[in-house]
Amino acid sequence: MENKAPNFLEKVTGFFKGLSKKQLIAIIAAVVVVAVLVPVIILLPKGNNDPANNDPANNDPANNDPVEKTYTVAIAADSSSSISRGKAKAANIALVLVLDEAGKIAAARFDTSEVTPELNEDGTVKTVDSVATKVEQGDAYTGMEAGSWADQAKAFENFLVGKTPAEVAALDTSAESVKGDTPLVAGCTMTSSVPQFQALVAEAAASTLKVTFKTSEAITVGLAVSTTVTTGRSNKVTADFAGVVMAGGKVVATVLDSSEQSFTVAEGTITFGEFKGTKNEQGDAYTGMEAGPWYKQAQAFANSTLGKTVAELADLELVSDALAAAGCTMKNTTGGYKTTIIAAAGYAR
Repeated sequence: MENKAPNFLEKVTGFFKGLSKKQLIAIIAAVVVVAVLVPVIILLPKGNNDPANNDPANNDPANNDPVEKTYTVAIAADSSSSISRGKAKAANIALVLVLDEAGKIAAARFDTSEVTPELNEDGTVKTVDSVATKVEQGDAYTGMEAGSWADQAKAFENFLVGKTPAEVAALDTSAESVKGDTPLVAGCTMTSSVPQFQALVAEAAASTLKVTFKTSEAITVGLAVSTTVTTGRSNKVTADFAGVVMAGGKVVATVLDSSEQSFTVAEGTITFGEFKGTKNEQGDAYTGMEAGPWYKQAQAFANSTLGKTVAELADLELVSDALAAAGCTMKNTTGGYKTTIIAAAGYAR
């Protein structure tokens, strides 16, 4: 009879028949391990072979949560007067500055207003309810070398982010640096305003009235300057300044300041007196307040905005037992501060 070559099944059967019991057990165990591991390896997410992904800290779901950061915010303002084309003019400039935990600038907002008081035909002073700031005037504020004042100020604000106040103080703000080929800041050629901005940064950074807040949300910042010309016991230009920081759609910090520039009228000529500093700068020297100095009462009022949306600010209490308990008894001026705060919150970006 012709011999046939053994088929594959006969070979496998013969192979296993020649194995000992221990060898069979070892082979079966190996097959089971492979059967379990292969599906697991196939189903593993891509990148899981990266050693960094094996770090338990990287696999902690809590690390996906936003990190809460601490910020400080301060406001700085300056008021001055000058003679322009034979008439007395008052100027007010302000900055709200936000610093991060490392002491670097997280946000800065500048604005300024100018007003030239006018006389009626009978020699009395014309009152002015509202003066548009340079930011509010936008493109209508003409005569700038490189775009509107608002656009140039914004360019400088963006330039400051990430710098420390000391680095800002060390900037070369000469005309050559501001206008030259080695740009101090793209889009800003204001040789008179930039040094003022620089001084305000130093003033805000050194303020003893900083407000601290914490948030894990992205922040937006707004600044408003409300300027009026009024008469009464004295003629004066009043400017209220408000800085508001928003996070998650709600106010997380508000800071206030205010200034008054008195002037006299004689023979049809307006003359401004000596400016004594803003109310914050005067500190305890600003007397005549019912419940402590202005700066403390103003911050108590500012704190009543915390946690409110822009819409909710419209219902802000001007005079209440809660405000009095918090240290604010100012009855005649909180309405103006409220208006300025709402404007600042609306400008937040």
